[in-house]
Amino acid sequence: MRSRAVIIKGGEILLVRRIKNGEEYFVFPGGGAEGDEDPVQTLIREVREELGLSIYSPRFLFRLEQEDEPSCFFLVTKFSGEPVIGGEEKERMTPDNQYHVAWLPIGRALALPSLYPEEAKQKLAEILPGINRAEFPEVGPLCPGGPTSTD
Repeated sequence: MRSRAVIIKGGEILLVRRIKNGEEYFVFPGGGAEGDEDPVQTLIREVREELGLSIYSPRFLFRLEQEDEPSCFFLVTKFSGEPVIGGEEKERMTPDNQYHVAWLPIGRALALPSLYPEEAKQKLAEILPGINRAEFPEVGPLCPGGPTSTD
């Protein structure tokens, strides 16, 4: 299970700009679970490691099946800190493998031909125009359809 953050502030969305082997593309911050983490725990850890942000009250948006591994996407509008690339991404940076923080206006970001995954971009184009008036349910510890608690 992977968790991805859709971080929004003031009409902009935070993406990770990648330059790999000369190709530029953009992705949503996040990554895979470690151990028995649930999707929300994964999201919180990955955003902290990758961008140095502490996030609060993530809200479930949707789930995608990607490359045989599901991804849960969460809306994040409450966070502290300034985004800076860190963790494994910082360690793996080379001239041929770069990671950069990119705040972009939402409309511009969703129009990028190189924002992946494509299916997430399409879903967000439908959801985000109504973000200010939409009521997203508070998420519990689990992504719908994800692993279940064994408590």
